Amino acid sequence: TDGDGCDDCSSGSYDPAADGTDTDGDGLCDSGDPDLDGDGIDNVCDVDQAAGADCNGNGAIDSCDIAVPTGVDSGTSAPGTPISNALPPTIDTITLSGGLTLTDVDVDVNLTHSWVEDVNMDLASPSGTSIRLHNGGGGSADDIDVTYDDSGIANGTPYNVGSVMQPSGPGALSDFNGQAGDGNWTMTIVDTAGGDDGTLIDWTVLVEGTLGGPGSTDCNGN
Repeated sequence: TDGDGCDDCSSGSYDPAADGTDTDGDGLCDSGDPDLDGDGIDNVCDVDQAAGADCNGNGAIDSCDIAVPTGVDSGTSAPGTPISNALPPTIDTITLSGGLTLTDVDVDVNLTHSWVEDVNMDLASPSGTSIRLHNGGGGSADDIDVTYDDSGIANGTPYNVGSVMQPSGPGALSDFNGQAGDGNWTMTIVDTAGGDDGTLIDWTVLVEGTLGGPGSTDCNGN
């Protein structure tokens, strides 16, 4: 009678206002509809249909909710700072503010130097954890153009062809996982011998992680 396709006499009496309702108009009568309000969340998990806490505010009660929102963030600096044994260590920072708890970190570095064996290069997170990206390898070769990634090829020459490679260590980029990404990331480069110099052209920090705020650290414990 009311045109919703449901049986308006399902209770044994003629009552189109109460029998056979299809609340969300999806063609399923409410008595057999697992998602009464059509919001994509089953009734048993929907805060609109069932009692339960929703700590991350996404509409699903905590006992059902296993989704954690993720995001990416990055920053680049192009200081053009000299690298020389005759000068103090080259130090530069990149500030991130994406609100992430880290699950992956990569670093792209582009520098010139006429004897890369002289170069030690460390990256420190805002939490103070430091790893070595380049530990003096490469002999008399020129320049470093590398994206450091734990899933890249093993660290080794050549360093100047844009390779994606693992840090030389000590340490790995995964050492940063679980830390907050926000704050100052610090690059420190030391030239360990005289006679050859270089320049830090630019570098980039690229991070992935879970988003900050509600839902960022499994607020429902599941």
